[in-house]
Amino acid sequence: MRQWAAVLVRANRFTKTLMTRALPFAYVRGVVAEAAEKGDWLLIDEINLASSECLDAIVQILDDVDKTRHADFRLFACMNPATDTGKRNLAMGVRARFTEIFVHETTDPEQLAIIIRTYLPSIDDQMLHEILNLFLKLCKLVPTQYR
Repeated sequence: MRQWAAVLVRANRFTKTLMTRALPFAYVRGVVAEAAEKGDWLLIDEINLASSECLDAIVQILDDVDKTRHADFRLFACMNPATDTGKRNLAMGVRARFTEIFVHETTDPEQLAIIIRTYLPSIDDQMLHEILNLFLKLCKLVPTQYR
């Protein structure tokens, strides 16, 4: 019954909002803002796929040194090069706020075996080596500019 009462309250608020022609908008504090306030470390994967609104919010938090950003807050971001399918460059205004470290693709069989084992922990050694050999053969067939 309590849940229906809460729905009724929200419906009444929404009706009032529509009648005054105001936009129903509310700020919702996100993961980045919370991490910045608490001093957490945060990793954003594929940051270049984020919407411009999301990137603007991240930049605003990064620029807010004195107010709510904890001294221990660290933000790490990863992205694949824009040459990958569906990828795009990160805007310079965002990119300039990070220290860039380029990590080359590994072709070392031992490192690749560790990666395969991490993603497919239940496969046997023979299957692991077959996957590894297939990957290395495909790498030789496909020019690096397309990987």
